[in-house]
Amino acid sequence: MNHQRICSIFTLSSALVAGCAEIESAPDASRGRDASATDSARLDAAAPPSDSGTPTMDASAADTGVAPRPDAAVTVGDSSVAPMSPAYLRDGRTFDQERDYIAWEGPVDYATIMHRDGTSLPPSEGGGSCGGGCNENVTRLNSGGRIRGRMSYVQTFSVQVASTGEGGAGTAVVEACGMVVARVSTSGGTVAGFSNQPQPAFSVPNAGDCEWSVRAEGGHVYVRAVTVGYRGGAPPTVDVRVDGTNGPATFDAPASFLLSWTSTSAASCVASASWSGARDLMGSAMMRGVGAGNYIYTVTCANGGGTTSDSVAVTVNRPPG
Repeated sequence: MNHQRICSIFTLSSALVAGCAEIESAPDASRGRDASATDSARLDAAAPPSDSGTPTMDASAADTGVAPRPDAAVTVGDSSVAPMSPAYLRDGRTFDQERDYIAWEGPVDYATIMHRDGTSLPPSEGGGSCGGGCNENVTRLNSGGRIRGRMSYVQTFSVQVASTGEGGAGTAVVEACGMVVARVSTSGGTVAGFSNQPQPAFSVPNAGDCEWSVRAEGGHVYVRAVTVGYRGGAPPTVDVRVDGTNGPATFDAPASFLLSWTSTSAASCVASASWSGARDLMGSAMMRGVGAGNYIYTVTCANGGGTTSDSVAVTVNRPPG
């Protein structure tokens, strides 16, 4: 069991409210979007202080058993809390440095290589064209190493893998939705160059949850990005509740209540307002010891057809007397 104390400052009802929380999290079995039981997600924000001690927030994430890198945490105010690991891929390109979305297993690290190809550096590294050559910090999977993540309501999927002239280069095995979609020997060429694999992009067979992964066999492999295209159609639906109701809800401090949310046809969801960070497509979080204040808990879900938000309002009064 992991314990982490965080503090944060919120602006609620035109007033600044500061508080701390003890977050307790434990790995749980991952579940699909259509599971009958609701998932739980780790909270990434601190509740304002109660009048009877430090508030706590109970959350068991749909963790995969691999802890994200400390520098991949979601920042809340002046605090950092590890996000759910890994978050569902967002539409478009996700670079390998964005560790909220990518979990590591086995011998995996970062390495700087020079590559010449039709790609561009990520925005965090200036975004320049690599047609004339780029030095870039990318993910290196040594033999047996693996990166993986989750996606939902996705139409197409590919990863950017480098071919190099280096000795000891291996084969990249790309999997999605339980299938090997590409096996790429990366030992060819004299100058490293990245390409999307598979070519054309893999057509995801259904709109449900899928896991994706890349592993290295027989040597090391370089990966720099994952690209998905969301399915089109109608925007998703999302419903946020407090203690099973649409709210608003009123409690006396120190308050305890259950936040829950469900969605349909969503590819990704994120929390905002009085909490923050990536969320599973359905889940719940128990809030404990919440201090006096006004709170809005919002979840926004997206797919190729657009985004939809829902919120629930909670008022916590000072205890009588």
